[in-house]
Amino acid sequence: MRAMTISQISAGLTEGTFSSEEVTQTFLDAIKADASGAYISLNEERALEAARSQDELRAAGSETSPLTGVPMAHKDIFCTKGITTTAGSHMLEN
Repeated sequence: MRAMTISQISAGLTEGTFSSEEVTQTFLDAIKADASGAYISLNEERALEAARSQDELRAAGSETSPLTGVPMAHKDIFCTKGITTTAGSHMLEN
């Protein structure tokens, strides 16, 4: 799944080939295995909870967008409730 495009992931979710929870777990596992330090913080529980929520929407037949259930990451410059934002600076860690 890691080599798939967003369009391919979206199509797979729509077709039911895999779930958002499976896609998210695949990316979480890859992030944890990556030694580059590219990710400053990771909230597995929150990510999997969001993925399950998106899977439930699809299963219920709710109106969804092409990006429903597609996992995303964002830079550590955006303030997110409940997650420390450091902008990559040790000075802002606490």
